[in-house]
Amino acid sequence: MLILAPGLSAAQARAVTIDDLMTMSSFGEASLSPDGQWGVYERRDGWAMSSRFDLSYWSGWTTSELWVFGLSDRGPPQRLLDASEGRGHVLGPWSPSGRRLLIYRLQGDRFEAGVVDMQDRSVRWTGLTPNLSATGATAAWADDETLVLAVLDDLGLPWLMRQYSPSASVSARWRRMAEGRTRTSTVVDTHDGVAGSDQAAQAARLVSWSVQSGEFRRLADGRVLDFSMAPDGARIAVLTAGASVPLSPEAPLVQSAFPVRSRLSVVTLSSGKVVTPIQPLDIAPHLLSWRKDGGAVLVWSRRDDQTWAAGGLTAVSAHNGQVTRYLHDGLQPLVVGEAIDLLHGVRATWLGADPILYARTQDGRFDWWRLGGDRPKKLTAGLATTPATFSGADTDGLTFVADGAVWRLALSGTTVRLGPDQAVSAAGMATGKQVLRQRLNAPEPRDWSPVQTGRGDLAILTSDGAEKTLGDPIAAAPDRLYAVSRSAAIISRSDRGAAALWLLRAGGERQLDVVNLNMTSRSSATIVTVSHLDRYGRRTHSLLYLPPETPTSQIKGVVVSGYPGAPSAGRGFQWDDFVVGVNPLVIASAGYAWLQAAAPDNPAPAGPADGYRESLDLAIAAARQSQPDLPWDRLALFGHSFGGYGALKVATETPRYRSIIASSAGTNFFSKWGEFSPIERADPQQGLSLLDRMGWVEVGQGGIGAPPWRAPQAYRDASLVLNADRIQTPVLLITGDRDFVSMSEPEQMFSALHRQAKAARLITYWGEGHFLWSPANQRDLYAQILGWLAETLDPSSVAGPPGGPPRSTSRPP
Repeated sequence: MLILAPGLSAAQARAVTIDDLMTMSSFGEASLSPDGQWGVYERRDGWAMSSRFDLSYWSGWTTSELWVFGLSDRGPPQRLLDASEGRGHVLGPWSPSGRRLLIYRLQGDRFEAGVVDMQDRSVRWTGLTPNLSATGATAAWADDETLVLAVLDDLGLPWLMRQYSPSASVSARWRRMAEGRTRTSTVVDTHDGVAGSDQAAQAARLVSWSVQSGEFRRLADGRVLDFSMAPDGARIAVLTAGASVPLSPEAPLVQSAFPVRSRLSVVTLSSGKVVTPIQPLDIAPHLLSWRKDGGAVLVWSRRDDQTWAAGGLTAVSAHNGQVTRYLHDGLQPLVVGEAIDLLHGVRATWLGADPILYARTQDGRFDWWRLGGDRPKKLTAGLATTPATFSGADTDGLTFVADGAVWRLALSGTTVRLGPDQAVSAAGMATGKQVLRQRLNAPEPRDWSPVQTGRGDLAILTSDGAEKTLGDPIAAAPDRLYAVSRSAAIISRSDRGAAALWLLRAGGERQLDVVNLNMTSRSSATIVTVSHLDRYGRRTHSLLYLPPETPTSQIKGVVVSGYPGAPSAGRGFQWDDFVVGVNPLVIASAGYAWLQAAAPDNPAPAGPADGYRESLDLAIAAARQSQPDLPWDRLALFGHSFGGYGALKVATETPRYRSIIASSAGTNFFSKWGEFSPIERADPQQGLSLLDRMGWVEVGQGGIGAPPWRAPQAYRDASLVLNADRIQTPVLLITGDRDFVSMSEPEQMFSALHRQAKAARLITYWGEGHFLWSPANQRDLYAQILGWLAETLDPSSVAGPPGGPPRSTSRPP
């Protein structure tokens, strides 16, 4: 069980605040060494303790420390590094034997890779800046002495870390303009469907680094997109960027299309020999799978003149570049409406010498198919549910969890149930440092599977059917699985914001660390699950957050929130959810109820967020039936991003709500379609994501289906600024100058409401993007929202111009 402080009475407890949430410590990632000796985990101080806040998510890495413990002893964890190394250290992968551990440090304007020798815990810094990529690997061990890294030529920060805060490059241009000696212009061109800058993007090259000598050797130059190490560590498959992919004026847009050609090469580490396919191939992202013998790499490829749908599964020989294409008889590897892009990829791997593909037939069911013969052979026909991934892979086959059991897919293609008798589910474990390819198409090299039993226990099921339960069978179920091996696991359990890290072994467990015990003295909202039917008659649920220790008669109002397309309210907000949106727990602490409403997609929408109001009405009706004494006559509607658009759209349709709060909300589809994001304006050389906004409007959530000149009326109907005359409710608009939803859109809505002498307030957070990262801005955001709610939901108020804004020094509860 979680060791907590004694319970406090309601009179002693106080409500949770935004400052509580921003100072909560947390556990980052954890791992177990391959030799079974060590466990290492990241312990991070509260968000407000970060040394900087302009790196979005990665700002939290600046507080991280690494702690180590032995699996065979009962001693407490110790700092992995000497205190003189400071903070800002996060985990990388272990060397094959577990003797060494790759780590990274983020300090100041440097991001650097280092290697820890576990025998004496000394660290050797490489002097290299590893690249971070949303779609490509950063590091891999060839053996205990050789590390392969994608690195940057400069000693700054990877673009992924700094892309959402281009303020530094803008400020530098302003300084150069003031000096008057160098140009400050950016130049972008478009020709034949290709747009680009006159400046070069930050490139990543591939190097091998010797632990013994400290020397590095170049393996691949240019812009490295991804790489994958062969099972024996002798070769590495590398994808590098080719020419940009031209946009076809007549073809449907793919919002997240991969912007460049991807070229494959196979490098032998010992000699530097490079093998390329004997035919020119464009390689799809997210699949780069080695055959177990290291003789071939499995990819999805196409010719440059083909679409991804016209491509196919391809094996490339690591010895001579010979290309083998596999017939798949019209099998489709993606669901209807999806395309191979930055967010979606083909799922495939090897079963012995043959590839297997996760694909659907015309009836829509997905199965695993064996390719390589005259026609594909279905391997999972006997299963009610087909697994999308495998939990393990070894020389004798693959293991997976499906239909409440663990199964073995043998090299022969037969599927055998391993057990157990009780129903189990896959014990999911994701790491934020894994890219999509590693999550989709890199099953762990093991012949066992971690599973969760019906009562929540963690168990290991081996290929011979043996089952081993980890931890104390009477202890509480894990909240999160951080790391697992054949004989141990690192998990956490939490309660009221406090969290404890545990080591589980067969027959026992021990607590390693605990954070936020002070949070057990905080009171928080009571969360009520409201079950109801959605507008299509399907069962769903919404969540109602009730203020802590507050009589119903004293609840100040009800804030309704949702997101068009969310089929249910999900798991609900947790104590540490404060950066990526507004946390209802804080709003509830101020005396407001919060209804998180289910709002499923309309399968045939007449326009963006079509039917959203009806979904909210159903959730409100069900919640009102559950809690009839709440002040249902004092409703506010909150939304962020597309939810903010939805809130404004509802405001054009009904005066039911006394207050509207729209954060990062688009209002003008004409400008949204073509306006550059702040990132593109400041650093166009890093890649123009024009397709992202065009695609959002045409084929994404906007769903217009055409560019503005082909469907001007549809753009007009969807542009809420052109319907601002229908809004009668006071509106609070929140934006940031770095937001990819341009600040000009809420500005236009503010101007439209001002022109009509209607009530509105616009808050702009400078230096912030789609979410707020600065603690000072977080505090102000909640103060502004609560001040607005007090003005617009006060029982004595009527809809009309609110008073002045709250003081910026005010703090939310």
